Amino acid sequence: MRPILRLSLEVVESSHFDIGQTFAITPAGCKTGAAAKEPNKTLIGAAANLCDIVLIPDEERIEPKQCEIAFDPSSNSYTLTDLGEETSGTYYKIEERFVLHSEDLLAFGLSIVSVQIQERGSVSTLTLRFWSGPKTGETPSFGSNDEVIKIGRVADCSIKIDDANLSRHQCFIRFEPTRGWVVTDGDVAKKPSANGTWLCVKTMQLTHGMTIRVGATAFKVHLVEDYEDM
Repeated sequence: MRPILRLSLEVVESSHFDIGQTFAITPAGCKTGAAAKEPNKTLIGAAANLCDIVLIPDEERIEPKQCEIAFDPSSNSYTLTDLGEETSGTYYKIEERFVLHSEDLLAFGLSIVSVQIQERGSVSTLTLRFWSGPKTGETPSFGSNDEVIKIGRVADCSIKIDDANLSRHQCFIRFEPTRGWVVTDGDVAKKPSANGTWLCVKTMQLTHGMTIRVGATAFKVHLVEDYEDM
């Protein structure tokens, strides 16, 4: 008998859910929270008549249907898909080194930043466009021969941002010949930032232990296999 993969979302940050509250999800949909609205899917957003997990309507950058979680039987996995506008509010917390691609969106503090990568011969160029925050409209660029790009509040950062929501060293980006442009949260000594560095989710497979954020609510992902009936 093939095991059933169960998912639970544990609230780790929220203005209206209790910390530690969990939402249980199976391949058939959400088993806690509001009544399931669509078979085999779990919807998260501001509309109580549409969503299984309902966030407060005035929460930061939240759509009526912000995102959905669906089970893929072919890979025995759960996939998170953002349903909102491009920067509207579904994020994954970067806790390991993450390889950047063009059109990725990063979020830290008050800033949302888009990534553009151009390859010209042996030189790769990274351009960051700030869409919000203190550096809105700025587009700093870096080449693959540049040293590590530090982002944070202090003077030794390549991109210094006056934002009390950021750590002294928020994150850093460096070019690795075998991988490309890689972003890492925290400083080069591996001390993580206080509030996290986040990637805007389009579609992403959920894995055990990862943290996702929908608006101002953050969930820790737990996955477990068992053989019980759904």
